[in-house]
Amino acid sequence: MPIVIEELTAEITVETGDDVGGEIRPADSDAAAAATLELLALAHEREQRLAVD
Repeated sequence: MPIVIEELTAEITVETGDDVGGEIRPADSDAAAAATLELLALAHEREQRLAVD
């Protein structure tokens, strides 16, 4: 599942460059993309917690 989460996150984020400072953000500041990115971040965090437990 982590690979799927990373692929989906990459699909809705802009390229990280010097102007972005390496932070992940929605491609067009679209509300739907932002919400999806937030859900993916939560899913990734939970996946990591499950791996530790």
